[in-house]
Amino acid sequence: MRIRKIRIRKQYRLKVRIILGLLLFLAIILLPHSNRALMASYFSNRCRENQQIFSRKINDRLVDYSDRAKSKGIEICNNESDLVKRLSTGKLVRVKSNRLYEIEELSHSYPLLTRESRKLLREIGRRYRKRMNAEGLKGSKFIITSMTRTRKRLRSSGSQI
Repeated sequence: MRIRKIRIRKQYRLKVRIILGLLLFLAIILLPHSNRALMASYFSNRCRENQQIFSRKINDRLVDYSDRAKSKGIEICNNESDLVKRLSTGKLVRVKSNRLYEIEELSHSYPLLTRESRKLLREIGRRYRKRMNAEGLKGSKFIITSMTRTRKRLRSSGSQI
């Protein structure tokens, strides 16, 4: 048995598309709110261009981070060779993008952290993902734009130690 494809005359195609679009629009309007969240999570893998940028709301200062690092025994790296040395001794580890977060191409820093920091980053990623799933934004990741910098890179980007 051969299945025939239904063809709509060219003059009626636009009208059929408009009617189908209106029906879809009405179906979305008449859906209960609980089902809308389910439907939104289905389509959440697409980029949402109108999301708020929360990093602008964070009022953090580099001085606070450097004080905390010093109290934990983390020393400032002067150059890239210091980073390589600490990477080879295991004081620093590489961090890669995964399903929890994405690391943007870093121009002023290196994707390196201490083991404790990497563990904390993963925990933050898990909590973020759990919260986004609850909000109906399944599959959302946060983007990391900066990580470990050397003394030279800190000064070149305009930050002060």
